[in-house]
Amino acid sequence: MIGRGSLARLGGLMLLVIAAALIAAGGTVDAQPSVTTVHVGSGPAAVVVVPSAHRVYVANELDQTVSAVDTTTETVIATIPVGASPAALAYDQSTGSLYVANSGSNTLSVIDGATNRVIATIPVGRQPSYLDINPTTDRMYVSNFQGDSISVVDGRARTVIATVPVGARPSSLAINPTTNRVYVANTNGQSVSVIDGATNRVVATVPTGVNPQDVVVDVALDRIDVVNNGPGTVSVIDGPTSLPIEIDAVGSQPVSAVVDPSDHRLYVANFTSNTITVLGGGNAAVPVSIPVGTGPADVLLNPATHHLFVACELGNTLSAIDTRSASVVASVPVGVRPTALGLDPTTNRVYVINSGSNTVSIVNDDASLTEAVAPARPPVSPSSPLPRGGGDPLVAIVLAGASLVVLGVSARAAFG
Repeated sequence: MIGRGSLARLGGLMLLVIAAALIAAGGTVDAQPSVTTVHVGSGPAAVVVVPSAHRVYVANELDQTVSAVDTTTETVIATIPVGASPAALAYDQSTGSLYVANSGSNTLSVIDGATNRVIATIPVGRQPSYLDINPTTDRMYVSNFQGDSISVVDGRARTVIATVPVGARPSSLAINPTTNRVYVANTNGQSVSVIDGATNRVVATVPTGVNPQDVVVDVALDRIDVVNNGPGTVSVIDGPTSLPIEIDAVGSQPVSAVVDPSDHRLYVANFTSNTITVLGGGNAAVPVSIPVGTGPADVLLNPATHHLFVACELGNTLSAIDTRSASVVASVPVGVRPTALGLDPTTNRVYVINSGSNTVSIVNDDASLTEAVAPARPPVSPSSPLPRGGGDPLVAIVLAGASLVVLGVSARAAFG
């Protein structure tokens, strides 16, 4: 006669055998790494990570504040009042200053990183929605969405030195610090304005697809990728000539992208098709489509671990993709409506901004992320071949597998 203890041991052994078989077949064991949750202000909209200061700053759009998070203690150490509807952040490493774009008050708030106090307020154009800094020249570029202009701010003097007219409804922008060129996506203008940083003048207006949402610069190749939300394409611009050189098809309603500088592959988040499109990897490489969670809204690359992170806004998850195999290796539950991501490369921690729950989820990008979660390996869908330069051909052999839930198993993240 078999007692209850023997049955329990037998049942446990059977679960282990089944789990091992599923993993060997490409399935998953659903055990999650631990996630630390930090509560911030209302409507968090943007994040910037400052590893040298052990700080993470979060712009809270609905209560007109910025939360300063100590990355050592993982606690909010200051709540800083700023202007109306803070929508974007950028940190000036040379001065230790944080710039906040207040879209509702048409200003920039300048915060001293040492004291976490506002030390200047700079008037800019109408509805500043995005900003970035050229670390070589210490100049800040601000997209004024309603003003159809770019404000150029001197980081040392903390004053606007130029206002550059661009196309209709400028949103995202990107900078090539090597060439001192600024690329502005004009959402309603179906174009990219190219600004010469030396003269603060538009030197070219390049046609794109409908509703360009994001712009990414591959500095080494001097190539600019523009994500067109309307047609589901990426326009590619040659930096030296400012001429369009190709158009690549991606998924439905692409919203953001990131380039891997090591192999020049571009990763595009397609919001309504719930996929990541991988472009690049040699001439005549086949684009790859990787299924992820629902509503991918932002992407972030950690070159040290070869992981691409995807904030899935409608699924309340963080997908992690191994860029070497083009496969999903983890899907981590986070807060409500994750919309923005930040990375501390010194600790390999990922900061997830959850706009619907007023929180930041902190996920360790280490062995704990995948040690209890076998690669999910969703099907990879090749698209039509499109030529792109750089790297080697991208080859991905991925199997679809079943999943097994094993209760009582959890991966624990270690925070140093």
